[in-house]
Amino acid sequence: LVRRVERTTDAMESYSDRIEPMVWFDPVPFASLDQADEYTLKSVCMWGVLSDQIDTLERLEDGITLVPATLIDRYAAALFGPDFRFSGHGYFEDQIFQLRYKYDEETQMYAVPATSLNNNYLPRVVDVVREPGGVRRVVMGYVSTLNSDNQVVAAPDYDNPVRYMDYMLRRDGSGYYLYAIQNNTTYAAASSSSISVPAEESLPELGLEDPILPDGPAITSDPVPEQDEVESAPSLPGEDDASMDSSAA
Repeated sequence: LVRRVERTTDAMESYSDRIEPMVWFDPVPFASLDQADEYTLKSVCMWGVLSDQIDTLERLEDGITLVPATLIDRYAAALFGPDFRFSGHGYFEDQIFQLRYKYDEETQMYAVPATSLNNNYLPRVVDVVREPGGVRRVVMGYVSTLNSDNQVVAAPDYDNPVRYMDYMLRRDGSGYYLYAIQNNTTYAAASSSSISVPAEESLPELGLEDPILPDGPAITSDPVPEQDEVESAPSLPGEDDASMDSSAA
């Protein structure tokens, strides 16, 4: 038996906001962080910092934004845990969005080109389940930013995610940190205007108040009445804009 948690708007958004940059990059599932692509994780943290601090970062005349490596490390520690470390900092290429990030060893800053991140998905948390060993399984709905003609939609359909993934968080000290992403087997992509979402109990505190975590898109969700313990499913792991712009004013 496991316990699900109460699905209030604020509680679900706290998970959604924190994990959102991972959904933008849509990484392939991994069982542990050392199996994940480091460049993808670094890109996630890069754009998480940009999302949160774009107005405070240094900008060059050609629109390039400078991001200190220290901010990326802080973001990574807040998302993946205080013991997480990148193997190092330097020039790298993002294979998902085909972006190149130059790195200045002297200033220890990355140069982010003036471009938009045209992500295909936005997050919607539909379930959070307590599991043994201080684990939280966050079932994340992937809301498409495109229509059937691959055109960007003005209002993504948060009621009908096109697929679901399990984001696994483990307790470390006072917080819960992401350590794995797994394919979800308990939800099916909605084919109509309604989907079934289990009721849950009170959501545990994330235990983090890191100032660099980004503010995600507004996600509306009516509270679901509390429910006693239920059997667990098989245990696998600002706006309605479709892009993040590093050149935004």
